[in-house]
Amino acid sequence: MKNRPIKFRAWSLEYKQWMNHCSVIDSEGNILVLYYEQKEDGISPIVFDYPLDRVIIQQFTGLTDSTGKEIYEGDILEELIRNESATQLGVCKQILGGWRIFSLPDSKNCWHGWKQKVVGNIFETPELLV
Repeated sequence: MKNRPIKFRAWSLEYKQWMNHCSVIDSEGNILVLYYEQKEDGISPIVFDYPLDRVIIQQFTGLTDSTGKEIYEGDILEELIRNESATQLGVCKQILGGWRIFSLPDSKNCWHGWKQKVVGNIFETPELLV
């Protein structure tokens, strides 16, 4: 049995974008961000602290959608309803140690995907939540 990769992504509350750099959370609760800057004399690594209260961390579920895209908590998925031509939207959340898709807009119903596709996430496409 193959273990799923443990991966996370971080959304910057300050910059309203994903932090696409190599990051590590230290024991003090800061994210250490490493990125490289092109300079005249070559490439220089830059490391800076980013307070954890200025980001939202989301975990990879270990699952992929019908197109092969990785599904993270907070992703919004569209599912084709079996035996119908209709679709429904849901948001991926972790509850009771597992991943569930909660239907939108009320998040009262929970469904397990049949043929689903990531169509956005709660930060970049919040308009899908209503």
